[in-house]
Amino acid sequence: MKESDWKLFSKLRDLAVERLYDRILVEAQKAITSEGKTSRELVHETRDALNAGIKEVRDVFDSVGFSRTHARLYLMGICVRQLLTEEEVSGFSEELRAEALRWLDPERDDFQG
Repeated sequence: MKESDWKLFSKLRDLAVERLYDRILVEAQKAITSEGKTSRELVHETRDALNAGIKEVRDVFDSVGFSRTHARLYLMGICVRQLLTEEEVSGFSEELRAEALRWLDPERDDFQG
């Protein structure tokens, strides 16, 4: 990965981590505010939502060491989970931008980026 791509990716990674934690909190809120359930059920559903979210964080951000060597793998995991936007990945070099756009939208027709 080019130095300029690495620098941008390092910044975007932090943004993606925050977005994933935001999603986890939304799912936990949904679980805890479900109607028609006992307190016990609400607590267990909230715990399950949090555990699933934490597992996803580990899968995406802790599965390999954070390095330039593994940056493409990280970026793929981030993009397929829609944690970045097309605008945010537009700052990458042409080749990496094209890959990121494919990961963001596999149905995409224009692979030029």
